[in-house]
Amino acid sequence: MQVRIRSLEREDLVSVALIVDDNQLFPSEALVEMTANYFEKTSNDKWFVVCNEFNEIIAVAYAIPEMMTNQTWNLLLIAVLKSWQNKSIGSQLITFIEQYLQANNARLLIIETSSMPEFEHARSFYQKLGYQITGQIPDFYDEQDDKIILFKRLFNKE
Repeated sequence: MQVRIRSLEREDLVSVALIVDDNQLFPSEALVEMTANYFEKTSNDKWFVVCNEFNEIIAVAYAIPEMMTNQTWNLLLIAVLKSWQNKSIGSQLITFIEQYLQANNARLLIIETSSMPEFEHARSFYQKLGYQITGQIPDFYDEQDDKIILFKRLFNKE
């Protein structure tokens, strides 16, 4: 299934909150603060949403440039409505983001996730897309919940 991916608009926040809540990622009330600089155009943050053929928002992603780096970006959020998962929506969204960042001279994209067993599917998903586990910070999120760091080069080093 091919989907339409576009930039986030303010009126999308209700739908994005539903996606965040559906995946139990964080309190969706935080979206207002998380998107403030984006809507005020005071940052380089990038928010993307995925629409299906009925123009329903079914996925969201959020990436930021890492401070004090040369064109390194961090994918802080990617989520697909549970009813739309396992339909290649997440893969299409990440591919779109990678292509967008490559076109804008980004070098690396990093992803950070939890070491908990319930995140094994996410870690496997990223690795299938070519991301390599490059680091682990013990007890980062909580006791016995490490931060796993994955990365992908966005161009071939020559």
